[in-house]
Amino acid sequence: MTLREHRIKHLTLAAPVMASQLGQISVGVADTIMVGQLGTTDLAAVGLCVSLQSLFLLFGIGMSYGITPLVASADGENAPGKAWFTLRHGLLVCIGTGLLLAAGGFGLVPFMPHMDQPQDVVVLAQPYYQVLAVSWIPMMVFQAYRQFTEGLSFTRQAMNIALAGNLLNIGLNYVLIFGKLGMPEYGIMGAGYATLISRVFMAIAMAAYAHTHKRFAPHRGSEGSKGWSREGFRSMLKIGLPAGIQYTFE
Repeated sequence: MTLREHRIKHLTLAAPVMASQLGQISVGVADTIMVGQLGTTDLAAVGLCVSLQSLFLLFGIGMSYGITPLVASADGENAPGKAWFTLRHGLLVCIGTGLLLAAGGFGLVPFMPHMDQPQDVVVLAQPYYQVLAVSWIPMMVFQAYRQFTEGLSFTRQAMNIALAGNLLNIGLNYVLIFGKLGMPEYGIMGAGYATLISRVFMAIAMAAYAHTHKRFAPHRGSEGSKGWSREGFRSMLKIGLPAGIQYTFE
């Protein structure tokens, strides 16, 4: 393979990964821009929540990175069942991480009045942040399936679903924040509901892709794809936990 061919292959794989990652982060950007039209207090509340959310999101995304190298290793060994075995363990790790992150988010809410923020900002931020915290659970489900498919060098589908999720979020923001199409005007909470719905959509779409597409049929039905093992979880955490901590502190 020539250097030019190597670069093309690298970019073909990497560009969708970058776009998918950007799609995860840009949800908060869309919320900030659209809620800003409601006023400075609403904008400050979203800004506070998006800032606090980033710590949890980065840790969760880092945790999910334990899946990709293990799936890629199984693929290199021509062991499709082992790759699916890794996904099943990784999915449980990601769901557990999402639940812990959501619990941490809810636990942070009572401390918001002590963050030197105006009271009217805190009143708006607290319920909005709780909805965001719930949305981290489907986000982690999406991450599990995304890392599985990317470990097998299928990167475009996650990108497409992330972009579709962002478009859905923007559309729902318009409807729910401003009360369009006969819906109530939810204001800042509309942005939270839109984020939650779009992340649920992304999780379902990514799971459906992995469980129904024919290219993954050998992985789903091969020997070694079933069962559970302590080592399966241990190897996942050995990679994902340091990555999550590193991402958080970066």
